[in-house]
Amino acid sequence: MSGRAPENPYLAARLEWNERYHGFLRAKRNWQILAIVLVGVNAGLGGALAWAATQSRVVPYVVEVDRLRQALAIGPAERSRASDAALLRYQLIEFIRRTRSVVSDGAAEKQLLDSAYSQASGSAVQFLNEHFQAKSPFVVMRERTVSVQVTTVLQLPASDSWQVQWIETQRGLDGAVHKQERWQALLRAEVRAPESEEELLRNPLGFYVTDIQWTHQL
Repeated sequence: MSGRAPENPYLAARLEWNERYHGFLRAKRNWQILAIVLVGVNAGLGGALAWAATQSRVVPYVVEVDRLRQALAIGPAERSRASDAALLRYQLIEFIRRTRSVVSDGAAEKQLLDSAYSQASGSAVQFLNEHFQAKSPFVVMRERTVSVQVTTVLQLPASDSWQVQWIETQRGLDGAVHKQERWQALLRAEVRAPESEEELLRNPLGFYVTDIQWTHQL
């Protein structure tokens, strides 16, 4: 006969119930932790999507064509601009022509100025405002016109500044040449991708003149 005490069925049932109950509690706690983690992940993803939506950008593309208007190359305008110094020079020439020319037609003059201001940023805008307030082209056109011939466009070493030289020819309303003047400017320019549809329509290449200094050469 064994000396082991007889097993209490009530105590055994209680122990088994306690083990099952604690098992249910552990499972519930694990599911609660998992649910909290999933809620946090979903909240993070939602926030990331909302931030990405507010940071969306319009990316223009440049299509290069030949003389027959056949497409030769297609690529993002930002990459094309950054690698094409000739395009930057052309934009600088056009900027000087638009800001310094005076034509006899008021609507055409306004179009030149609007186009120039669409490519001006920072202190360049204030410079143009002060210049045109002191010497309005709409007043000048009553007596004469001014044509611009850019002669030199040089980028200063290791900088985003450019030196531009040009000749201005002033003519009377009868077309007779009154005089010619030589001018020089130091321009700071940058290229940045358009950040809105309005900016894309106004300045698709993202070329901006940010600082202007020009002087009359004797």
